Amino acid sequence: YTTDSDINGRFLVFSQDARNSHTEADYAWVNFSLPMPAPLDAEVYVLGGLTEWRFDQTNQMNYNYSEKKYELSLLLKQGYYNYMYAVRESGSDKFDAGYIEGDHSETENEYRIYIYHRAAGERYDRLVGMTNFVSHR
Repeated sequence: YTTDSDINGRFLVFSQDARNSHTEADYAWVNFSLPMPAPLDAEVYVLGGLTEWRFDQTNQMNYNYSEKKYELSLLLKQGYYNYMYAVRESGSDKFDAGYIEGDHSETENEYRIYIYHRAAGERYDRLVGMTNFVSHR
C-alpha cells in the first residue's frame, strides 16, 4: 500500500532529455519480477494501460521454478507506467487484482458516470449528462 498519487493504470511516454518525447523517447526491455514461493492455480498478468487492459500471451507472466518467481519482459517506450499484477482463473473473464496487490478502503479510484434519459415514445436513450470524479483526493 502506498500513499503516493498514481495515474490510475495509465502510462505517460516521457524522456527528460527530449524535446518531443513521443518521437525521441527510446524503447527498452523492461523485466517484471514477482517473487512467489510456489506457482498459483491461476494465470498471473501484468495489467494496465501498457497492456491495454487485456489478458493475452503478451502480458501473461511465466513461473520460473529455479528462481521461485513469476517473470515477464515487455518492450516499452521510455516513460512512467502505472500497472498492477492480476490473477485470473483459466478460461475466466474475471480477474482479481486484490489477491496480489491487496485491497484497501482508502484506495483512490477514478469513476466516470453517464446519465441517460428516454423520453416517452422514443426508441433510443439520450445522453443527458456525464461526470468524472476521483475518490480520496
